[in-house]
Amino acid sequence: MTVTAVESDGSRTVQTRQLSPADAAALGIAGTQIVVGGQVPRGAANGAPPLPNPPLPGSVPVSTTRVDYHQELNGWTRDTSYGRVPGGEWGLLNDHLVNTGGPKCNPNDDCGRLPN
Repeated sequence: MTVTAVESDGSRTVQTRQLSPADAAALGIAGTQIVVGGQVPRGAANGAPPLPNPPLPGSVPVSTTRVDYHQELNGWTRDTSYGRVPGGEWGLLNDHLVNTGGPKCNPNDDCGRLPN
């Protein structure tokens, strides 16, 4: 997983690391059945990385305005961004889930690409 934090002055902090099951659980992305808003995110049941939770209060500086998550798991890539005004509530800006591996598919179907 790669996490990019953007500060209000435009500076960026990038962290990339392999997550252990305990790390993933602490970030709210462990398992395949994370419930968000009462629904299981599309793709989570088929081995794709589930939608990560926004940063926990106090886990990033109050001046952080955006956090981008990049996950790769089981031939899937998920890019998720959360944003806020400094010190405000986090909101989902975008979430893109794409099957980047796995079996070749018929170009007439969705080939594993799921909409936001």
